[in-house]
Amino acid sequence: MYFDYWNPSAASPEGQLAEDLTITCSNVQNMNPSMSCTYNKYSQLLIITSPVLSDQSNVDLIFRINNFKNPYSAKPRSGYYLYTTDNVDGQIDSSRNVITMTLTVTGPADFRSVDIQRNDNIRTVGQLSSGIMTFDIGLPMDKGCKVVLTFPTDMPVTGDLTNIVATGITSSTTVTKDLTARTVTITGCDTYLTDSQTSFTLFLNYIKNKPYVQATTSFGITIYNKDSTGEYIIAQRSSNIILPASQFQEAKVASLAIDADTKEIQKQTRYKITIKPQNSMATSSRITVVFPTTIKLDSTCKIDSATTPMVAESATCSISGQTITVDSPFGSSGSYTEGAAAFSFIFSTGGTNPDSAKNAGVFTASTYRVIGSPA
Repeated sequence: MYFDYWNPSAASPEGQLAEDLTITCSNVQNMNPSMSCTYNKYSQLLIITSPVLSDQSNVDLIFRINNFKNPYSAKPRSGYYLYTTDNVDGQIDSSRNVITMTLTVTGPADFRSVDIQRNDNIRTVGQLSSGIMTFDIGLPMDKGCKVVLTFPTDMPVTGDLTNIVATGITSSTTVTKDLTARTVTITGCDTYLTDSQTSFTLFLNYIKNKPYVQATTSFGITIYNKDSTGEYIIAQRSSNIILPASQFQEAKVASLAIDADTKEIQKQTRYKITIKPQNSMATSSRITVVFPTTIKLDSTCKIDSATTPMVAESATCSISGQTITVDSPFGSSGSYTEGAAAFSFIFSTGGTNPDSAKNAGVFTASTYRVIGSPA
C-alpha cells in the first residue's frame, strides 16, 4: 500500500507512518492473524507478507496499521493506493487510478500552548488597555491560514479595538472584527510553515477591560487551513484562556452627591443620593454608600422614590453601621448604560444630621456586579 507524504509541501517531507517507530499490522477481518508488514520510507510502500491463510475472493479484507500519523488539518487527504501481488510479485489487483482513497480527520488538535496576558498597566475596569496572546500549534501548516479569536461574554470585543499586530503569521495578513459573534479573524500565512514555525503572537491594542473585578471567562482560539477549496480546522481551544481577577481593579464613580430634606443640625431627615457610575451596571447589581460617622443612620431602610433607571418598588436596601446597601436597583430586567445620566434615590427613615454646622465628612459610593445571578 502506497502512502503519500504527511507534509508534502515541506522541504524534506515525512511519511505518514512514523518512521522512528515499529510498524505493525493486525487482522480485523478475513486476514492472517500472523501477517507481518514492513514500511519503506523511500518508496513510501507498506508491504504486508502472508496476508491471508487461504485463497480469498469476493470478501472484504480488513486490517489495522499502528503508528499512522493523522493529517494535520481536516482537509481531505488522498494519494493512497493499494495493490496485491502473487508470491513472485506479479500484480493481481490495484486501486490506483481506479478508486480514490481519501482520509478526513473529524476533530481538531489542541494547541501545544495558549496564553493571554496584559500588555500594559491599565487594570481599571471598563477602560481601554492592551493585551498580548501567544499560541503554539506544534503542527505544520500549509499555505493559507485563518485564526479566529473569540472574546469571552463578560469581556467582548468592541469597536474600540482598531489595532492588531500579528507576528509569525507571515507578512500578508488581513484582520476583521465581528462584534455580534465577539470574534477577531486574522487571515494570512503566505508560505508553508513547519511545526517549529507555528508559534504566533497577537498584540491586541484598545481592548476594553471587563466592567467588574473578576476573572474573565475563557477566550477561545481556532486556526484553520484556508485555500481555494475551503477552510479546514487544524487546532482549537476554548477553555482555560483567562485574565485573572488580579488583572483588574475597580473604577471610581463618575459623580456622587448627597442632599438632605432638612439641613438643620441633629434633625432626623431623609437623604437623597445621586450617583453617576463610571461603567455599565447589569440587572444583577449592588450599590453601597458609606456615610461619615458624623451622621447616625437609622437601622431600617426603604427606598421611597428613585429616578430612571432605578426601580424603587423592587430595590431593597439595608443598613449596617455606616453603610447603606441597595440590591436589585434596576428591577428584574433593567440596567445602567455607561455614559447615561446620573440617577437618584431617596431612602427612609434616613438618619440624623451632624451635631454642628460643619462639613459632614467623606461619603464613598461603590457599585458591584452580583456574581452567580443569571442577569
